[in-house]
Amino acid sequence: LKNTEFALVFMDIQMPKMDGFDVLLELRKLPLHKTTPVVFVTANDRDPKREVEAYKLGAADIIYKPIEPEIIEAKCKVFVDLYR
Repeated sequence: LKNTEFALVFMDIQMPKMDGFDVLLELRKLPLHKTTPVVFVTANDRDPKREVEAYKLGAADIIYKPIEPEIIEAKCKVFVDLYR
């Protein structure tokens, strides 16, 4: 991640060792990723407090599983177009 730029990052919130929120905080410390859009993916039930926390940390969006491929495709297109 330190040397590679991305138009968009999809990341699960629940991961071993570090959760997605912790990874996002670390990502923001890297010069290339201070503004990289991060879309969280989660199987958790909707929790407004967690959603607010995600957005305050700088998440661009949150997608709940099961994932609709058309939604992922549309979001990717928007962020890649903005990146270009």
